[in-house]
Amino acid sequence: MTNLDRLTRESEDGMTLIRRMIPTGRRNPVRLLSLDDHIDLTTAMGRFFARLRVLLGEFERELIGERTGNTLKHKRRTGQVYAREPYGWDHDGDGHLIENEAEQRVLDQMREWRAEGVNDNAIATRLNDQGILGKRGGRWQANTVYRILKNADEIGAASS
Repeated sequence: MTNLDRLTRESEDGMTLIRRMIPTGRRNPVRLLSLDDHIDLTTAMGRFFARLRVLLGEFERELIGERTGNTLKHKRRTGQVYAREPYGWDHDGDGHLIENEAEQRVLDQMREWRAEGVNDNAIATRLNDQGILGKRGGRWQANTVYRILKNADEIGAASS
């Protein structure tokens, strides 16, 4: 391993592994070698820095997740391309989303059914019964209906 912060995804797991690797006087102790960190688990300072690196690694992963989530949310709100085009929209070739009229009509129908109290499973069944295919040609599922309606309400919200 090159860095201790790559040891685990959870700090608790990393702390447990470090504790297990601290030399205890056994004849053939398990050793951890971190090429880039140069940490020696036989010293108090080395154990401190090993634990710190694990905590910082978890913090960094969480921060990246938050930033990525915020960026995607912003792109959805401002109608920018953020992945494959979502149901109801197409790419304009310039990095922005434009409404797909046929799919927008389906979205309007889905919203209307939901406003009438129809649940997502029943909406999916109605779409499948009508032969309406998903964006990639697949059949509708309740979780797909939920996700598409949630995303559709967020897309372009900042510009409207």
